[in-house]
Amino acid sequence: MDKITGYTDKITKFFNKVPEKFWYIAGVLIAVIVLAYVGYKIYEKFMLGDDEELEEKIEQLKTDLQSRYGSSKYAKSVIEMELAAFRKTAQLNTYANEAREQNDTEKARLLEEQIHQIETLLKELRESALRHEEAEARLRSIITNIQPPHGKRAMRLLTGQILLIRHLGKYAAVQAFDQASADRGSFVRYVWWYQPDGTGIFTTPETTTGFGETGEGKGNQLEIGPLKLSWSKSHDGTGWVYFGPTIVPSPDFELAYTAETDISKIDAASYVFLKPEIDEDDEDEEDDGEDD
Repeated sequence: MDKITGYTDKITKFFNKVPEKFWYIAGVLIAVIVLAYVGYKIYEKFMLGDDEELEEKIEQLKTDLQSRYGSSKYAKSVIEMELAAFRKTAQLNTYANEAREQNDTEKARLLEEQIHQIETLLKELRESALRHEEAEARLRSIITNIQPPHGKRAMRLLTGQILLIRHLGKYAAVQAFDQASADRGSFVRYVWWYQPDGTGIFTTPETTTGFGETGEGKGNQLEIGPLKLSWSKSHDGTGWVYFGPTIVPSPDFELAYTAETDISKIDAASYVFLKPEIDEDDEDEEDDGEDD
């Protein structure tokens, strides 16, 4: 007990020797640090915006971009730049609003110019990504064409590329956006267009369009407006579309292979269509379209 009392006395004597001015200065410094921290948090909250809300928007944007661009190495690079541009633009907008509130019109103008420059370059990046995607699709088409893209009864359908159909003078088109092999369930998900007026343009008001899905256990038929075409799996990313509603070819159906991914760029009437090769004993022949 005496030892504790002795230590307490020593501590008391030490603090008594410290000048009051020191404690005053220390108190002021602590107060300044606390006020600076609180002030920054207020600035961060009301001037820089809600970080959590911004991060939520960025995560949603990332999901949308991945859906748009895919998962290739090039696509990942584009997505990273899109996200960085979004984040920087949000920051510059905050600074610009702050400058306006302070009536600093010159600073606000310079910040707006930076935002415009980012948006302009981002637009160029998106157009470049689209050209890259189209070039990749065309190259894949050329490579694939080293081997015939069609058999006697079916034509190969590559995911992303548009396949054209002509039936009794009317045009239609189909574009798969996901095709699965047996490992993933043997299905195809697709978008279709049907032009009833006999022209090959699919952007007119007369065009009907929609989405569909088929596969094993679902009939294996693509429904394209009033038309039905048989489909079968190949590998992940590829399938076969047959010249008719069954694997037995119909002379009423013709197919045309394209490397296009944008329906607005297609005039079906300018394409060369292929007809099926029909044998007399066709119904008894083994299907040569599907290559599991």
